[in-house]
Amino acid sequence: MIHTQSPIESGFDGTTTALQALAGKDLHGMTAIVTGGYSGIGLEAVRVLAGAGVTL
Repeated sequence: MIHTQSPIESGFDGTTTALQALAGKDLHGMTAIVTGGYSGIGLEAVRVLAGAGVTL
């Protein structure tokens, strides 16, 4: 069975940064587990999620 991908029209694209994606979001009281948070995209995810109030 073949499934064809289609856009979800999120308003985001390949140039959207993590900071832009979470702009205006208050995530205080939420918990996230990020694997590979010591470098690269994982580090960026940790940085932005912590800035939004997530407990890591």
